[in-house]
Amino acid sequence: MKTGIIVTGLVAAALVIGGFIIINNKSDNNQTSTTNTTNKQPETATNTSETQTPQSASPITYANSGFTPSSLTVKAGDSVTIKNNSDGSIQIQSNPHPIHNDNDELNVGLIQAGKTSTFTVTKTGTFGYHNHLNSSETGTIIVQ
Repeated sequence: MKTGIIVTGLVAAALVIGGFIIINNKSDNNQTSTTNTTNKQPETATNTSETQTPQSASPITYANSGFTPSSLTVKAGDSVTIKNNSDGSIQIQSNPHPIHNDNDELNVGLIQAGKTSTFTVTKTGTFGYHNHLNSSETGTIIVQ
């Protein structure tokens, strides 16, 4: 009887760990559209320097008080750069929280304090995003 419980527990733990690995791999795959991939680190968004940001990149800045602008309108094919000016890391994910499936292009991932991440939007519509580490901090991107 105890052996059956232990085996069931091990199978459940393996499923949870496998699901976590699959989700992280999906998040890493979404980061391939960033500008600079030479310094890509696992589980973090690729950071770009100010001089490498394309001219078509529309800026969003995150500070300890939230995102500026809170709503941004861009054209399909444009790049968007998020700069983290806060004291800590942020994790940009599309709405709705916690499934993040509204627009995978907005699942940028982790951005360390003082770093930037640039990504391209192609899917048209109005999409919400949030800081997954504090889901009350939100913004909107309108892609025309």
